[in-house]
Amino acid sequence: MSYSIAWALFALLLLVIGMRKRAAPARYAGLGLLGITIVKLFFHDLSQLDQLYRIGAFIVVAVIAILASFLYQRFLAAAANSNEAKSAVSTVL
Repeated sequence: MSYSIAWALFALLLLVIGMRKRAAPARYAGLGLLGITIVKLFFHDLSQLDQLYRIGAFIVVAVIAILASFLYQRFLAAAANSNEAKSAVSTVL
């Protein structure tokens, strides 16, 4: 359970760093690690953990995944707005 939660937190950290530094490889690595964590959670943890730990792992990883999706949507919206502003400036010039 703690490995899944730690991997999900590290994936979120990679995602945030990739957004702040505008580094696509870090963002993609974060998304990939979060995907691997979810697959591990379903296939390994589902069969190995007791019921209470399983529920806890699912809830924590779900909250982290929701937070990551919210942050990524905000990042994409900000990137789209900056691209529109750049194209408007280049059109005027």
